[in-house]
Amino acid sequence: MPRAEVNERIAAAAEQLVFANAMERARAETKLRQALAEIRELQDQLTAENSALRDEITQSHGFDEIVFGRFELAAGGTIFLDEVGELAVELQPKLLRVLQQGEFERVGSSQTRSVGVRVIAATNRDLPAAISAGEFRPDLYYRLGVFPIQVPALRERREDIPLLTWFFVNRKQGKLGRRIEKIPRSFMNGLLSYAWPGNVRELENVVERAMILSRGPILQGDDVMPDAAPNEGDDNGHSLQSMERAHIVSVLHECAWKINGAGNAADKLGLNPSTLRFRMKKLGIDRPAVAPATLA
Repeated sequence: MPRAEVNERIAAAAEQLVFANAMERARAETKLRQALAEIRELQDQLTAENSALRDEITQSHGFDEIVFGRFELAAGGTIFLDEVGELAVELQPKLLRVLQQGEFERVGSSQTRSVGVRVIAATNRDLPAAISAGEFRPDLYYRLGVFPIQVPALRERREDIPLLTWFFVNRKQGKLGRRIEKIPRSFMNGLLSYAWPGNVRELENVVERAMILSRGPILQGDDVMPDAAPNEGDDNGHSLQSMERAHIVSVLHECAWKINGAGNAADKLGLNPSTLRFRMKKLGIDRPAVAPATLA
């Protein structure tokens, strides 16, 4: 057979082999895409079923099935009961029994178990008023109130707002895929002047919304601030004293809380350092333990 014909046949065979390999790869890629699509579908189905199961558990199981189990897990340690003021009246005696006697019974069991737990409870409700309204048991209130700690509302400690804002930013950056380096002064001033009826949780939500909308290193939050909400009493968050306090805190934050020396807050406010200290004391402004980051 002539060499030219041999070469031609070899070339044709090689071409067929390449074509066959390409077709095989295409079929393999198609099968892989189908498999990945099936996996994603199964994952979505599993997520939906998991969510439905959680809802079913929440709806069908009560306090005694969820929180007494927590007490058993916390034996010898500490358990935190958040928003204890929202506990239904019919369930409050069960909690009282655990607190007074250190005893509980598992659901479906007649065996009494003992547990030693340090209990920390929190609520934003006025429990004495709830007692008067018949919504909270007085004996449970006094049992929980062994060492009460009154935490001021966020609007009463506005100097904490810059630190809390950066705390939430740093905690959420990884989860949200953001890298925030600066906060605009206008946004921080808005945070400082708002009344915060929802306290720290509301601040956290506002910061997270701002981070979701921000695409660069500067926190964009001017459009996520809630509508002005009134403070308790007759101070609507815009009284002269509230505005003065927010302005001083903003300038102090900008100057890293320096009252003397170069770039100090007193100079920017047009005050003597002693006058600024007097106004800070009068308005209840305390320097935070750690100076917050610089504003943009």
